[in-house]
Amino acid sequence: MNRLISVVAREAAEDSGGESGGALADGIVTTNASIYYNFLAEDAGKYYRFTHAAPAIWVPNNYFGYAPIPEGARIHGVCTAGQLTITPNGRTVNVADGFQLKTRVAFSWFELRHVGAGVWDLRGDLLPV
Repeated sequence: MNRLISVVAREAAEDSGGESGGALADGIVTTNASIYYNFLAEDAGKYYRFTHAAPAIWVPNNYFGYAPIPEGARIHGVCTAGQLTITPNGRTVNVADGFQLKTRVAFSWFELRHVGAGVWDLRGDLLPV
């Protein structure tokens, strides 16, 4: 198993109290070559590999498409070709002080976790300010 996927799966398992995968939906890995991407209901729990050199993703509101987002829903991913930018799109995205809403380098991972109405927490290998 790829080390990066293994780390994300282990953290998801620890957070959910499980042995493997936890919040990852059946270990699904989805590759996306788009420069822009809006998440949908079926994206929660998936692991995304963005292959464009500088993709931007939009943080969803309280719904993925027409389905409400449960608190604790997660989106995991990595950009294989460069830095990925997380665009708040009018939502609140909490990130540790001193870091940007952007992954650091190619293969830097991120996790968005829905924590309330229009509020997300971002963690991962993020670019310092």
